[in-house]
Amino acid sequence: TITLLLSCAPTLSTQLTLMVIQAVWWAVVIPVIAGLFAVWVKKQPWCEQWTALNKATFKKAFFVDFKTTEEAFDFACLFVGIITQHAIGGALCCASVFNLASVSLATTLA
Repeated sequence: TITLLLSCAPTLSTQLTLMVIQAVWWAVVIPVIAGLFAVWVKKQPWCEQWTALNKATFKKAFFVDFKTTEEAFDFACLFVGIITQHAIGGALCCASVFNLASVSLATTLA
């Protein structure tokens, strides 16, 4: 039921359902964020520099060498979507970390 989902009940069926919902949600939202960010970045005068910096960072930090600048740009925009996902997840944990809500709400958000 919706109550079990909203309270993140510790049952296998509820947890699997929530996992699927989140997987579908982020599979849709991350590319949308990347697309919106790409449109905005392409209008900026520093677009080429930003792309070059990201391409160099991915090569040095993650050992990912993109063949073209366009591939690097697309992945860097996608990475912004992934960072957004992590920022939202981290923000939801704040209620638990800083004791800002009831134990049940903080546990549900975290």
